[in-house]
Amino acid sequence: MVLLDAFNPFFAPTYGGREGISPQLERIKDEGTQFDFTYCPATYTISSVPSILTSRFTWEHGAWKETTRLLDTIPTWPEAFRDGGYRTVGFSASTNGSSLFGFDRGFEEFHDLYTQVREGRETVAAEQFLEPLDAVLAAGDERPMFLWLHIVEPHEPYLPPEPFAGMYSDLVDSPITGDAATLWDIRFHKHVPTELELNKLKAEYEDNITYVDTILGTIRERLEAAGVWDEAILMIFSDHGEAFMDHPSPVLAGMGHGSTVYDDQARIPLWVRLPGGQTPAASNLTALASNMDLMPTIADLVGIDPPAEDLRGVSLTPALFDADRSPRTSVVTHSANRMNTKRFLPTLAIRHGDWKYIYTSGNADELYDLAADPDEQRDLLAPAAPPFDADELRRLELLLGWYPDATLRRVMEV
Repeated sequence: MVLLDAFNPFFAPTYGGREGISPQLERIKDEGTQFDFTYCPATYTISSVPSILTSRFTWEHGAWKETTRLLDTIPTWPEAFRDGGYRTVGFSASTNGSSLFGFDRGFEEFHDLYTQVREGRETVAAEQFLEPLDAVLAAGDERPMFLWLHIVEPHEPYLPPEPFAGMYSDLVDSPITGDAATLWDIRFHKHVPTELELNKLKAEYEDNITYVDTILGTIRERLEAAGVWDEAILMIFSDHGEAFMDHPSPVLAGMGHGSTVYDDQARIPLWVRLPGGQTPAASNLTALASNMDLMPTIADLVGIDPPAEDLRGVSLTPALFDADRSPRTSVVTHSANRMNTKRFLPTLAIRHGDWKYIYTSGNADELYDLAADPDEQRDLLAPAAPPFDADELRRLELLLGWYPDATLRRVMEV
């Protein structure tokens, strides 16, 4: 399992982004499949990662800000794989995805690589995975392995090493750079970037994508040399997206992540490659998915029992082998105002079919028809919105009836 932190799928060529920036990811997609509509349960790392590892929502697993931890009472998928006879090995280059918050539970080996920082970065660069990964692969353990790689890129800072620095951003004539200080000033309204500056930051983000894509190619070579690639189930995904002020917000200016639940932050990529030459039903799958579904899918494929009952994730295996199957009809994602250190105050989004309903504590609700408005620019609940026709009203009633108000109340009570 390979987590590429803060990956907005719309920048990947296979999702409609700039051609040629990620040939390794395109190769994986050609050999497997891509889920076109995958969401994260939370738009920031410290809450999304434990949701992946437990298939539980934030208000269940307990980790939602930097002073919280994964609750000891919540079982994890790595524990299930370990108990099922797997060697469980994890790597994290992100402080917010590390053992500091209990995310190493169930891993026999967990490497907190974030302690190795290079100049100008708060996290380790992707190439520093290679040497410790080689050691893991050379250990001679004959057990099947569950391998978790949490790579920071393309997450900020948008400062990849040479020769990737400037690969696309040098084409944009602006002196702005995607360093932590600059992005901080934007998020906290000390600097309002021009369109040209935003284009420069987006291009630097693409520099980061090409860098990490190249490292993925090297990781593949190491796995092939170790003789484990052909029989491996591979999932490449993200914990959340990355926004560039397409939806300006009072919270962090709508720049980066963790501030809204619009699709630029809530949608993530998901590529799956099956072992032994198995071919998924289609190269693009339109079934709705959550990254809480990843562990249940792998467990379903290899025959591992779930760590608990009533999990929020479902197996995507039916969709993998039948493109007309959709294991889930809806997804839920949230962001939280972590600047408020006393209470969990969420913005909650529910996507059901093409409808997306957004509930924000203390603000007006929003509703979008993503089939007609994929960029979420026309709020159908806004005062100036045109009236609903009869068919739209029926569909909205189905959505709100399907997702009971009691769930929203429960979130607010927590």
